Amino acid sequence: DTISWSEEGIIWNHEETLHDYHLQDIIFWKDRFIGVGKGGRRVVSLDGVSWSIENFSGNPDPYFAVAHSEDLLIAVGGEDRYYASVSEDRGQSWVNVPFGQCSGDGLRSLVYINGSFVAQGTSTCHHNMHQSNDGFLWLPVAETAPFEQYVILGTIQDLAIAYRTQPIGTALYSSTDAKNWNKLMDLPDEVV
Repeated sequence: DTISWSEEGIIWNHEETLHDYHLQDIIFWKDRFIGVGKGGRRVVSLDGVSWSIENFSGNPDPYFAVAHSEDLLIAVGGEDRYYASVSEDRGQSWVNVPFGQCSGDGLRSLVYINGSFVAQGTSTCHHNMHQSNDGFLWLPVAETAPFEQYVILGTIQDLAIAYRTQPIGTALYSSTDAKNWNKLMDLPDEVV
């Protein structure tokens, strides 16, 4: 597990975290870095070097992504269930929100777009994308075959960007609501 940082984006420093539970995602919000990872790990740093606030979900579920609105932090993940955690105090404390319990369940990516959080994952028995305004109530958005789901990469200019692998190839998509997706382009086979 390594945290990498740079002051100008050209020269990078790599530091081992010396922790058994690796971080999967780190964001910067307001005055702090917030990281989430394996073993239910959630950490906060004011300088990106020392992680002064560290707590765990109390469950083995890994977190794969973290995102924020104006006043909320949400982390998502899960192992054989969807799992979200909500923080209203910039990562100092969290409330856990497990839902859905199917083999293969897990939320893999998360974005905040147009007033809602959208979490995407995998599932063998129900929707693989959910939407929430507060992190507590998650409503299904899109359902696809387990190996044909949209994988959200991020947002840019009020658009969610995702790719989707299908039996006939992979393509890049955009959406303003994570419900209706517009195909942007086919990706060459060697890109996937």
